[in-house]
Amino acid sequence: MLLADGANVIYDTSFNYYKDRQMMREIAARHGAKTLLIHVKTPEAVACRRATDGTNNQPTRVLGPMEAAHFARLSRSLEVPLPHEDTIKLDGEQITAEYIRAALWEAGIVTLGD
Repeated sequence: MLLADGANVIYDTSFNYYKDRQMMREIAARHGAKTLLIHVKTPEAVACRRATDGTNNQPTRVLGPMEAAHFARLSRSLEVPLPHEDTIKLDGEQITAEYIRAALWEAGIVTLGD
């Protein structure tokens, strides 16, 4: 297990619920690791279009576009990060490699050479 071996690990998923984020923090703590949450804040209409529009043909969409009703259920139940959660907030309408690199650099996660 990478985390147990002291490696840095990125867990790339939607953590819409506080209890799930807390579970991952507890796992990290058992291995002496820190956690950092990246919260991509996107206007609901933009997020809905991205999730439900099948024209983007992204390889990560192995199940195809999400049904609008499913998106609505997920967005209604979202538990945004609490102030005590170690979080980097990103603007979901500005997602580019340069923007993310700058945000991670500001947070001290990467250096300019990364």
